[in-house]
Amino acid sequence: MIAILALCLLGATAQDSLPGQRVEGIAAVVGGEIILRSDVDGLVDWELQQRRVASPDDSTLLAVRAEVLQQLIDDRLLLNYARQETVTATAEETETSLQERIEAIRARFPSESSFLAQLEAEGLDMAKFRELQRRVIEEQLIKGKLQEKLRAQWRIQVTESEVKRFCEERADEIPETPARVQLHHILLKAGPPSELLAAQDSLLQSLRARALAGESFEDLARQYSEDASAALGGDLGFFSRGTMVSEFEAALETLQPGQVSEVVETRFGLHLVQLVAREGDRFRARHIIRVLPQSDDSASLDPLIKEITGQSDTASFGELASRYSTDTATKDKEGLLGVVAPSTLEAQPLVALLDTLPEKTISSPLSDQEGVHLYWIESRLPAGKPSCDEIAPGIRDLLLSEKLEARLQEFLAGLRAETYIEVFR
Repeated sequence: MIAILALCLLGATAQDSLPGQRVEGIAAVVGGEIILRSDVDGLVDWELQQRRVASPDDSTLLAVRAEVLQQLIDDRLLLNYARQETVTATAEETETSLQERIEAIRARFPSESSFLAQLEAEGLDMAKFRELQRRVIEEQLIKGKLQEKLRAQWRIQVTESEVKRFCEERADEIPETPARVQLHHILLKAGPPSELLAAQDSLLQSLRARALAGESFEDLARQYSEDASAALGGDLGFFSRGTMVSEFEAALETLQPGQVSEVVETRFGLHLVQLVAREGDRFRARHIIRVLPQSDDSASLDPLIKEITGQSDTASFGELASRYSTDTATKDKEGLLGVVAPSTLEAQPLVALLDTLPEKTISSPLSDQEGVHLYWIESRLPAGKPSCDEIAPGIRDLLLSEKLEARLQEFLAGLRAETYIEVFR
């Protein structure tokens, strides 16, 4: 997964090539730049995974490969044009988007150690991973800015009459919507057993004392740390502020190079952190982590659940979510998960709960691999085909997208006509 995200979405680098000469490893030449076969192959694999095609036949493989190659060519054309128009992304924009992307990728892993283990399996460390992602982000930002500039120049609009005509002439494209609910939740997680927490804290305190007495932090990390960085002496490489979880970075802010932090607790476990170097907003650090597995004893949450439900008459669900939920993505949004169609969910216990849960009532606890959930339905939306007025904004967006895509294809056709392009079979 990381290899696809880190490598296969990258564009090709500019290199010299000879027109008409077949060069092994090159799929196409666009102007003065090349597209590598490995880039095409990686994106073909990714696209087939997205389409859930496990064993494509030859015709499917050729069709997908042609689509992917054309998209890479078009990306090169847009990036080359952006350079001519001096469209750039600022360092601040790139860094912000980069941090968001890394956090989104990291969130797909159950723990920091599994994330770092995957990087190591792909032959990457955190520093190299960030640089690979930075290139992807920068190119995406530049293409996005260019397209915004072109849209402003084109001044494409959608009229009310066009929306009405869509509803009249393309009504069969408006799908029936199933019954839905506006769903909120509070996520609770049982902490690790107190005995384990105390034992791991005691171990790290003793390791800190040994490091302060002169033992090598690097050697201690190799012996005691419980993630993939242990093989590197706990070295996490260079990373920018905002990359790591807040508790980890807060500890780093207090350190001078060579110093070791007190024990730090994050959602991944207990850490000792050593600052190796600081360069502006970038850090290089080592750590020793002791992983703290979540308890599967949901009964330990019963007093907390009783406390929450006991306040339902005096506090809104949003206030309770903000106060108690461990889901950082939703707790400051009143626990809002969005509009959900129960019939489309795979988790049958949740479907059964939502089918019978009254509006504006806190549900009974429901456990899954994330923890224990308390659900709350703000409103129910009936099934049926929506009226044109209800979905007018969505229709307007669709028509605008169609118009912009058609205009973009005309623009790309012009760039193709003006640019030397050779595809190697």
